[in-house]
Amino acid sequence: KTGFNRRSHPIYQEEIPALVPVQFSIISHRGCVGACTFCSLSVHQGRVIRSRSEDSILEELKGFPSHPDFKGTVPDIGGPSVNMYGWKCVQSNCAEKKCATEKLCSGFGMGLKPLAEILKKASNINGIKHVFLGSGLRFDLIRSEDWEDLEYIVRNHVSGQLKIAPEHVDKTVLRLMRKGQNGNFEDFIKRFSHLVQKNGKKAFLVPYFMTSFPGGAGKDKLIHDFVKQFGLVHQQIQEFTPTPSTLATAMYSTNLTFDGDSINVQKKISERRQGRNFIQGNSRILKLVK
Repeated sequence: KTGFNRRSHPIYQEEIPALVPVQFSIISHRGCVGACTFCSLSVHQGRVIRSRSEDSILEELKGFPSHPDFKGTVPDIGGPSVNMYGWKCVQSNCAEKKCATEKLCSGFGMGLKPLAEILKKASNINGIKHVFLGSGLRFDLIRSEDWEDLEYIVRNHVSGQLKIAPEHVDKTVLRLMRKGQNGNFEDFIKRFSHLVQKNGKKAFLVPYFMTSFPGGAGKDKLIHDFVKQFGLVHQQIQEFTPTPSTLATAMYSTNLTFDGDSINVQKKISERRQGRNFIQGNSRILKLVK
């Protein structure tokens, strides 16, 4: 069989910057058990996690050192919501299918263990110097028993930035997003800060926020106040964009929640830019989590 040559097509004479972070990255799984209203991932990849075996991933990695472009660093082993690598539902015929809407269902007991194990084994391959986690973590799905594995990952496989996606900080908006409304972002920041200080690392938390979400009018200021309070990097911001096959797009179009309640939806460009401009307009200084 013939594998990918991990290079751009010969037609391109100049280097392609977008190829650099993915040239020697590994896809570990597909699918997502989340049901976020703004995301179509579960529609086109499914709600069932399909993980590659350790043998498959490690076999692919073993071929990297012989590649003429490989310099010893694997930028990422991951996929959608990288926490979910190796997850399997132990229940059957579940009617609710709310695996991670409010909290992580007890049907998933794997946590970060499978991810930590594959990163550890990848690092032991001859010719590989560094294996980093470039994909983002769902902080709200990290349980107390996962922190030992998270500490290992941060200590050994985070190059300096850990991506997370809280999306918002207002509980009402998070409920409409069906995303981490019961997660304690403030507590996670403090525990992460303690973790990096304990291990003598300099590491950033890079949160991903979304503004102008249906029903979130006037509440994006809370993001500004939050990032200012904790000195967070706040460049990863997206204005909500209607996406086919998502519940949030239906909310955007109808001005109704999934419960049938009326909501205020920001549709004018001037309205949609307010939240983003307010968060990023005053300061673009990147700070370490302290």
